[in-house]
Amino acid sequence: MESLLGVRPKNDAEGVLQDVHWAHGTLGYFPTYTLGNIVASMMLKDMNSHGLRLSELVEARNFSAVKDYLRDKVHRWGSAFAPKELLRRAFGREYSAEDLVDYLERKYIRKEAY
Repeated sequence: MESLLGVRPKNDAEGVLQDVHWAHGTLGYFPTYTLGNIVASMMLKDMNSHGLRLSELVEARNFSAVKDYLRDKVHRWGSAFAPKELLRRAFGREYSAEDLVDYLERKYIRKEAY
């Protein structure tokens, strides 16, 4: 932290291990963030294929369209299906990083709006 940010924590509570997951010992929790990003990118691609542009909807404060989309694709199923099966039913495939990589390349390399 000191070499990257020029900050030297005074104690452990101010340092890199301040995240509650480290203290709990739930280190296996971190990959779920990546899974969430993968699923979010799959949803974003699917929304776009249905003519829904998330950035435009948020800018217009049209959250009802997003809520309707999520209700139809995800929420209405509750926990009736395991995650992989829900992804198959909603998006026609299981977890795939392809959409996440595409999103990241478009956003950070090509600087395109999504």
